[in-house]
Amino acid sequence: MRRWAQAVALLLVSWALLTWQLGERSLWFDEYLALQMSQGSAAQVVAAAAADVHPPLYFLALGAWTAAAGRSGYAVRWFSAAAGLVAVALMAALARRVLGRRAALPAALLLALTPAFVEFSRMARYYALVVALATLCTLLLVRAARRGSAGAWLAYAAAGLALISTFYPAAVLFAVHGLWILWLVKWEGELHPALVAAHSLWARLRSGRGWLLAVGGVAA
Repeated sequence: MRRWAQAVALLLVSWALLTWQLGERSLWFDEYLALQMSQGSAAQVVAAAAADVHPPLYFLALGAWTAAAGRSGYAVRWFSAAAGLVAVALMAALARRVLGRRAALPAALLLALTPAFVEFSRMARYYALVVALATLCTLLLVRAARRGSAGAWLAYAAAGLALISTFYPAAVLFAVHGLWILWLVKWEGELHPALVAAHSLWARLRSGRGWLLAVGGVAA
């Protein structure tokens, strides 16, 4: 119960930092541009994003949100702040799964109090959503690598597709995930214990076939 109270307190503090005087400043140029690109039909939003060399997911989501909540500075930025809060919660879940229960709150607190994270999560841009999706993608990778089920890898691929559809350069994250998969197979053998002692690159790649199929699907 005490740990749950600490988690709730952390999320409340994070939300206060993300939303304090959120609508006080006028929208700056990039925020106004994002708002303009998110208006219109889905086809128009996709075309506007492509013309600005951006993937469309954030702008489609922002357009749906502003249609319901309005186009005030507070409402437009609230969407990013909410994504930032989700990122903090996901960081706690990721740290708990990788490093253990005691690491969850410190990891989430570190992210929640990082000045750059707070500042960029208060902007009507895709930054906070990218952090949330990247953290979710990594969490699902750890889950899929240890379970090995098709459903787990499909969830990882879906999160990866959403990430790439928000920010193209986030594709670099998949390279990092691939290196982790190779390390996991060679040194821990959690995917295929029989291949722990295998030294060939091909054997390690085969044991990570779930990751390869997931990333291949995202690329396709």
